[in-house]
Amino acid sequence: MRYFTRLVLLPALLVLASSPMAGKDRDPDLVRAHADQVGHAQALLDSGEVSAAEAAFRDGLEQSPKFAPAHVGLGQAALARGDLVAAEQAFRQALRAQKRFAPAF
Repeated sequence: MRYFTRLVLLPALLVLASSPMAGKDRDPDLVRAHADQVGHAQALLDSGEVSAAEAAFRDGLEQSPKFAPAHVGLGQAALARGDLVAAEQAFRQALRAQKRFAPAF
């Protein structure tokens, strides 16, 4: 979780807070809330609760469809399930949401 928080969520938080995305996604409080939700989902995934993590990542994406870390988390959950096609789709979606988002590569 620390790795994910330091190397994925925090930089994403900074990028999204200053990005030209939809107005609601630029609100720092909302971006922080999305980051917290993705952090919770990642903790679920790290503890082996893949289905619960996947549901939490999807909930986060419903609120902010362009939040790249949530797409990456969804891809990680798909990998944990062994679904390589879904994982690739999620990682590609992360790159569509935020070009050059390193964790999606």
